[in-house]
Parts: sequence; structure tokens; C-alpha cells
Amino acid sequence: MKSLMALSVVALVLVMGCATDQSKEIAQLRQEVSDLKVLAGPPPTSLDTLYPPEADAPVYQIKMFEMEAPFTGIAIETGKGNFELAKAYFERFRTQYLEVSKMVPEWEKEYPLEPVEQLGASLETGEQDKIMAAFGAVAGACNDCHFLNMPKVQQKYHWEDCSGIMVSDPVTKENVKYSQFMVNLNVSFVGIGLELEQGQPDNALKHFEALNSRYQTLKETCGACHQTEREYYVDDNVQALINTLGATLRTSSPDTNSVRTLSQQIGMESCMKCHWLHIPATYAKAQWNERKQGGEE
Repeated sequence: MKSLMALSVVALVLVMGCATDQSKEIAQLRQEVSDLKVLAGPPPTSLDTLYPPEADAPVYQIKMFEMEAPFTGIAIETGKGNFELAKAYFERFRTQYLEVSKMVPEWEKEYPLEPVEQLGASLETGEQDKIMAAFGAVAGACNDCHFLNMPKVQQKYHWEDCSGIMVSDPVTKENVKYSQFMVNLNVSFVGIGLELEQGQPDNALKHFEALNSRYQTLKETCGACHQTEREYYVDDNVQALINTLGATLRTSSPDTNSVRTLSQQIGMESCMKCHWLHIPATYAKAQWNERKQGGEE
């Protein structure tokens, strides 16, 4: 009987221990999911009122620049040994820091007050090492927030949304979404090499003519976002490569290696470099829009 009771106690302890471990694991998983949503999600919607088009100017960004000036001034004057002016800059910075911390309620926790107060206290000592160490702690808090949020803010408010751009495809004569036009452009480009592999140079040339025609239209679509002439990706250097590709394909027996080399150069100088720059923001916006439509925000 005593043995049975002892086994029961051991079993109960084990069950309680497992339940505790599971509870901790579930809590940890929930926190990780929450952190991932913040990492992958868009900036807070309250920020919309501080950026165009709802605001006349990027108000939040301007306030950040205004706050950065006296903060940097603290380091400059500390380095010069002018501690009184450094203190004056600190008071300006602290006032602006508190003001900006309340502009976006969801981000108020990203503005810890303790390191700021420690910076103020260190300035009273007049010891450069202590001041700069405290200065670095405040800078670290700023950097942590920037690391998480700055790319998303730039993607949402600086980059235009390509999903709303419509393009008149010169080959199909259809008005299509920008994403579909890029698919059509890619078909023309890739089709050149595939037709040559199959021993169909005439069809390869047809794909080239479609590529060149669509490329001219692609240049025009840049104006949907850019207000200045493009000097890269769709410039004269890339057009020269395309022209050389066309001349090679028009020979009686196109050299496959030359076509492959020219295609790779066009891909690297135009397609890939443009994608490296534009795709992160484009895909982020698309993901956020899908989540919004799915009711996740």
C-alpha cells in the first residue's frame, strides 16, 4: 500500500512538472508568434496621419531629424569639453524625445526614459567617459527601434505601390496590371534562349522583337513613380546590349554562346539590379495588403 501511494505521489509530481513545462512552452511560443507578427507586419496605422498623403509632409520623419540635431550636439560639445552647452543640448533633446515618444502610441514603449535620464545625470559629472557611455546607451535604444521599424516605414511611405499601375502591352494590345506585364516581358526574354535550344532561330527573333517592344514600354512605366529621367536599369547602356542581342539574332546562324552571354549581361545590368532595389518594398506591401484583406490587422 505504501509503495502504491509513493508511486502515485511520484506520478502526480511528474504530471505537474510536465504541465508547468508545457505552460512555459506555450507562453514562449505565443510570445514568439507575437514577435514575428510585429517583425513581419506593417507600421502602426496611427503613423498614417503623420505621412503623406494624409499629412502634407512626413511629419514624423521631420520630428526625428529635429530631435537628432541636439542629440548629436551633446556628443560634439562633450568632445570639446563644453559641458554647459552639452547640457543645454540635452534639455532640448529630452523635451523633443518625450514629445516624439507620444506621437505614435504603439511605439511609446520603444522610447525608454531611463537611459535618457542616466545621460542627463552623467553630464553633471563632467566626465567624458561616463557621458559618452551613457550617450551610447541612448543611441543603442534608438538603433534597436530603427533596426526593426525604419525599413518598414520607408517601404510603406516612400515607395509607391506598383499594384495600381496599369500598362498597355504593345504586343498583346491589352491593358494589363504591372505584375502581368512583367510576366509577359519575362516570357519574351526567356523565350529567346529556349527557341534557340530547339533550333528555331526565327521564333527566337520573334521573342526578341517582343522583348524590345516591351522594353520600350517598360521605360515609360518608370514615370508612374519617378519624376526624373532614369539613368540606370533602362538607360542607353542596357539598350545597347539589347541592340547587340538583336543584331546577333538576325545573323544567318546566331551564335548560341553570344546570345547567352548578352542575355546574362542584360539580366544582371537591368533585371536583377532593378529587382534588388524594388522587390523588397513591393513584396512587403503585397503581403501587408493580403493580411489586411484577410482581417489580420
